[in-house]
Amino acid sequence: MEAHPYEPFANETWIIDLIILEKLEIPGQVREKWRAGPLAIYPLVDSLRLKDGTSVKQFFLVPSKLDISCDQYVKFYWDKPGERGFDSQGKAGDPRGVVIQIVTKEEAENLQKQMQESLAYELRCQLQDKLNQLQQEQKRVAQQVEELAQIRTQELRNKIKAEEENLAQEKTLLDAECQRLNEQQKYLESLAEDVKNAKDIWIALEPYRAAVPLVIDSKLSETTEPCPLPENLGTEWNQMLHSSGLSLPKYVSTSYLLALFSSFYSGSLILLNGSVGVGKTSLIQHSASLLGGQSRIIPVRPAWLDPSDLLGFFDPLSETFRPTPFLTALKDANNHYDRLHLVCLDELNLAKIENYGADLLSALEYSRSEQEKQGLQIYSSNIETELWEEARLLHEEQQRDYKQIQRLKRLEIILKDYASNFPIPKNIVLLGTLNSDETTYDLSPKVIDRSFVITYPLADLTAEIFSQPVDPKSIARNISVSSLRERIKDMIGNTIDGWEIIVKWNKEYLTKLGIPLGHRAKKEYTVFSATANCLGLTQNDCLGYFLFTKVLPRISFFKGTDSNNLNREELCSKWFTELAVYRDFGVSALLTQMQDQLEDDRRRNVRYWG
Repeated sequence: MEAHPYEPFANETWIIDLIILEKLEIPGQVREKWRAGPLAIYPLVDSLRLKDGTSVKQFFLVPSKLDISCDQYVKFYWDKPGERGFDSQGKAGDPRGVVIQIVTKEEAENLQKQMQESLAYELRCQLQDKLNQLQQEQKRVAQQVEELAQIRTQELRNKIKAEEENLAQEKTLLDAECQRLNEQQKYLESLAEDVKNAKDIWIALEPYRAAVPLVIDSKLSETTEPCPLPENLGTEWNQMLHSSGLSLPKYVSTSYLLALFSSFYSGSLILLNGSVGVGKTSLIQHSASLLGGQSRIIPVRPAWLDPSDLLGFFDPLSETFRPTPFLTALKDANNHYDRLHLVCLDELNLAKIENYGADLLSALEYSRSEQEKQGLQIYSSNIETELWEEARLLHEEQQRDYKQIQRLKRLEIILKDYASNFPIPKNIVLLGTLNSDETTYDLSPKVIDRSFVITYPLADLTAEIFSQPVDPKSIARNISVSSLRERIKDMIGNTIDGWEIIVKWNKEYLTKLGIPLGHRAKKEYTVFSATANCLGLTQNDCLGYFLFTKVLPRISFFKGTDSNNLNREELCSKWFTELAVYRDFGVSALLTQMQDQLEDDRRRNVRYWG
């Protein structure tokens, strides 16, 4: 807390310092004398104060040999200026005087006058100091006020300038918005006129609307000519990835390309399994660019519990459909219907795909069938019928307000882009990346059976990195989806090379281990073999990569002897010995891993997934 500017005048204890410094004698008059000799003396100077600020009314003094009576005038020294004296019992009392002398009244009054003059002089000096300090303080305050005024003035100027700039920007935005609204109003007026002219046609076509499916007129946004499938793409693929800056083992890149084209034709899922940072997502993005297509990465959230998390839902409050980024990616694929679209569910097993993606897996497979067409049921067909009826009523409305116009536009978007039975574009390939840790879920046999699995090795930190990658567009092969489909379809009619070996494995090993292949395996190997022929790969390549991506991921059985006294560990070891010839196709590390499981007495089962 700051001191009061007049503190020295309000508290006169500074006189004590003057008494000590000047050794002033204090004039006084004896008030009372006790028998034992002590005197009570009244000081003629009434401005004396103790250190605690108490006014001094009288002094206590014991004369030595002087014979002093009451009412006599004396002069003496203050024993300890500013402090009280103490009696024989140690109690504080009046201040104590010493060295007393008897003086006349005139001498006492002169001494009183001298002391008052000294005090007055000192007081004037202090007053002058205070005045000087006050003047300096006034100057300092005036300077601070001036500085603060300048600062505040500049702040206000800056604020006003900023406000003026903001107002100018807002005015520009408002002008642009006004222009946009004027154009929109003209468009709405034109649209209203067109609707009015089309009213009779709409009413005439209404009875046939339910029997005629909604046709989406899609156009390619790219004007480049499609490139047919190169004959040697399978042998050049790994080098193309390396040139674009992605270095992968040959068996990973080639098996991925085979699985990619096979899944495009059959509707299977591709799973990229491996640790974090080995290039799973990068492979999807690079391959899309190199094949002239597009890619979308959709992160999976652990909280996904049902198909609405993946596909969207119909909002009953606003009576509109809320699509997800995944469904939007499927819709956007129609804008490039002759280009591959790779849609990846990143970290697919953070949630159970059986919960949120079962409908998608079934619909994706059936969407590739020539006999049966099946889309995604994203909301009830009854709701769609009600939306069509609402749109019809709004078209018939003669005078529509702004809300009705916006509602009609929303209905047109829903009915055109998000029909209740949403068709899956045939240029879509569905992929998923996997990580195996305590935060993820295991895949069910149903999902594995519908998938091609590509397991990455651990990252090779000593591998050479391409220092100046080439722009993928400069070496891209703009594969035509329609040409690719026709090419694979033509190859499917040929003999299925290598299938008899898979039948032998199924009969002698897989069936006895309790993991037999189903009819879907033959169908997928047929497409896989045709794709290998299209890419210029050999029969042995096809068999090795099919073993790597389709057969080995199914392995999951308990050790021990079955009801026919067949030892599963010995049977599996024998099979692994036969498969050693396919070590160049990524099989070697997987067989070593599962062979270790066979020989580990602490494990009860053997699993591809660890």
